[in-house]
Amino acid sequence: MSRLPGFEDLANWTKYPIEPASRSFEKLVAYISQRNQLNVIGINIGSRSTAFSARAQGQLSTSIRSDAGVGHSLASLLELVSIERFHRWLPFDISLEALNDRLLNKSLYPTTIPTNIEDLLIEHAVAREILRLVMNQARPDAAEVQWNLLMGAGRVLTGAPHAAYAVMMLLDGFEPWGVTSLTLDRSGLVNVLGAIAAIDPVAAVNVTFQDAFLNLGTVIAPVGHGRRGKTALRIRVSYAEDETLEKEIPYGSMELIALTPGNKATIEMRPARHFDVGLGQPGRGAVAEVEGGALGLIVDARGRPLRLPKDDLQRRELLQQWLSALGVSNVSSVNNH
Repeated sequence: MSRLPGFEDLANWTKYPIEPASRSFEKLVAYISQRNQLNVIGINIGSRSTAFSARAQGQLSTSIRSDAGVGHSLASLLELVSIERFHRWLPFDISLEALNDRLLNKSLYPTTIPTNIEDLLIEHAVAREILRLVMNQARPDAAEVQWNLLMGAGRVLTGAPHAAYAVMMLLDGFEPWGVTSLTLDRSGLVNVLGAIAAIDPVAAVNVTFQDAFLNLGTVIAPVGHGRRGKTALRIRVSYAEDETLEKEIPYGSMELIALTPGNKATIEMRPARHFDVGLGQPGRGAVAEVEGGALGLIVDARGRPLRLPKDDLQRRELLQQWLSALGVSNVSSVNNH
């Protein structure tokens, strides 16, 4: 970069060093984690590369993969990840050969955007595997960490036609457990804010949470497995208006509970004896204060680690059910075109 024409002149205009976007992103994640005492993951998925930064228990991990993108580097990604791993996330019937051809076509025309629901879901399947790839490289211990905040950036996440798509990509890619907040860089300012953080950390963090990021909601995800359909978690939500809501969440399901952006509620979680809500003791209840978002309060009772059925038909039906539970009503029409 320093050899580009005009770079020296640009550098002389400021007393602060010019930094790569990935370094700015890393700084923002670190400042948010330090200031709020949170375990934070940040992911920025691009067409050519993906930047990952995470900070937990004072340890900062960063990885930039130039061979993991949804467009320009898709051909390289196909050499790293088997076609079966992309295929498992699709809620419609398509052969492995046809899927491989469509991904290769995308790699030839990397700047194209999805024009139908199938292409959209294929791109989201690619994003899931990118998340899993970069996280496993940068933080092999990620499954053992209880992450408090997931921050997503990049068009495949922020440009999703429904917030549920972004939520599902983050949940399936990272599999957070316990209580986790999800946010999106809706304004595309994450790299700029990271550079500002080097000068005024407080200003950068305040802008991030107040204006730049979209709060998708809070996720409750117990660890463990049980019999599908049997109760995994009982939850009691106490709203600020002295209203309460009680629900039983069956294992293998996802559910939304109303909680509008900016509003908070107290939740009491009572897991079944095979499930742990983040305390390290299966069956032990917990209480937490949560904040609402675009989707509200999201209960992910699919279990951790996530298990997808081996039967293709059953797997596709479940994928459709999970998206439908989060408010996506047109996904079932994919199989009926």
